[in-house]
Amino acid sequence: MKEAEALHKKLTKIRRHAYDELFFGKPDIIFPALELRNGVDDPFLIDVFAYSMNVESEDSDVYAAVTNGMSDHLMAEGDAPEQPRRREIIQYFRKCTQARAKRLRDMVWLPLQDEFLLDSHHTFRRGSSMRATASRWWADAACFAR
Repeated sequence: MKEAEALHKKLTKIRRHAYDELFFGKPDIIFPALELRNGVDDPFLIDVFAYSMNVESEDSDVYAAVTNGMSDHLMAEGDAPEQPRRREIIQYFRKCTQARAKRLRDMVWLPLQDEFLLDSHHTFRRGSSMRATASRWWADAACFAR
C-alpha cells in the first residue's frame, strides 16, 4: 500500500466516525476513491459517502453526499502544523448515482489538481436562478440534480 493510501485509510476511519454521528448511522452508499478517480495516476483519493435523509416535505428520501479525502490535503503548500486543512463538501441529491458522486468528486478534485483555494462558504453555481427556500433548503446545492 502506498503512503498516500495508508494515510487516506487512517483518516477515513476518523472521518467515518464523525460522519456516522452527524448523519445518525452508516452511509447507505459508498463510492470508493479508486472507482471515482481520474485514472490510475491520479494522486488524490476522494471517496463519496451518501446518507439517506428523511425530509418531511418530500415523498422520497434526499441523500447527503459527502466527500472523504479533501481534508487529507493542506490549503496551500508548506508543512506548518497550524496551516488549515482543506474541507470536505456536502451536496444533496434526490438520487445519488455513481455519475453524480463522480461529478461531486471531480468538483473537489479540481482545486487540488489546479492548486487553488476552495474554502467554507465558497460555492459552485450551476447556472440557474433557482434559490433555496425554507421548504426546499437543499435546492441551492451546487449542481443540484433531479
